[in-house]
Amino acid sequence: MERTALVIAEMQPAHFDAILRLEREAGGRSVVALTHGHALREAHERGHLLLVALRGEEPVGWAWCSVDAGRDGETAGRIYRVAVAAGGRRLGVGRALAGHARATLAGRGVTRLRTTVPGDDPAARAFFEAQGFAVDALVMERPL
Repeated sequence: MERTALVIAEMQPAHFDAILRLEREAGGRSVVALTHGHALREAHERGHLLLVALRGEEPVGWAWCSVDAGRDGETAGRIYRVAVAAGGRRLGVGRALAGHARATLAGRGVTRLRTTVPGDDPAARAFFEAQGFAVDALVMERPL
């Protein structure tokens, strides 16, 4: 059976419910799931870059990015989230989303890209290192 081609597109509000379901299934500390989708709607309203990976009409992954102020006049971008549905993992969906995000942000004048990875998520760190990211700073915290 031939698999439907993967298409990366800018997310539309019609995709929000499917992305919220994907985030809930993924578990963890997803701000989208924790806010019942409000963070996703707010990111859309603020003009952040929201990408969706589609197989046919079905969202199988998504990415959330923005253009931020940089250092020394440099324009920086940020990847807040790349998430892939369980059935789409290890098939290049995340890599395709990250690559599309890089190209889109570069087209918007971004010259440096940042992301934050939870300290207890070695898979996310490995994913971003494979995309050419390197540790620039280490943020540590503790409860009070």
